[in-house]
This record gives sequence, structure tokens and C-alpha cells, in this order.
Amino acid sequence: MLGFAKEADPKMQIKIGDLSKTLVDCKTYTPRCIIGYRVVIKGMMFNALTYPDQKTAINAAKRIRGYYSRNWAFDEVRGEPVLERIVIKYLKGKPAF
Repeated sequence: MLGFAKEADPKMQIKIGDLSKTLVDCKTYTPRCIIGYRVVIKGMMFNALTYPDQKTAINAAKRIRGYYSRNWAFDEVRGEPVLERIVIKYLKGKPAF
């Protein structure tokens, strides 16, 4: 999924912490994500959250009033027109609000 984001911004970055501290704490999301990434596209950050299946990702996206695509939910995108366009166009995201 994140490979598609490279089409939107070839300079896209995925921020990761060291092994003892992650940048996205999955415990803060309900349902809890498997793994979360802090993604930087066009100088703007958002969270890309991986779930075991699409149904769970949709439920998570509804709770955070975010976007989803396949088994991913995207947080901190809503209200940022540049990120919304990128998530919809390149990641095939759909709003869950």
C-alpha cells in the first residue's frame, strides 16, 4: 500500500522509531491496529494503520472519522485537502465518516 504513495510523492518518507519505541502506538486505536506507520507526504504527516482484514479497517476508520483502503486505515488525513486528494487518488482510499 505504501508503495502506491511513492507515486504521489517520490520523496515520501516512513518515519519509524527505534525497536524500543514506535511512533504510532496501536493501543490508542480501537480496534487495535497490527502495526502503524507515521508517513510524510508533501511535507505533511499522517498515520497509516494496518489491520488483519478490510472489515476491521473500516470499523477503525469509522471510529477515527478517517479513510480506509483494503486492510488499511488512515488517520490525521481528514481536513487536509492535499492529503485527502493523495489518499483518494493514489491509495484508493474511501471516507468512513
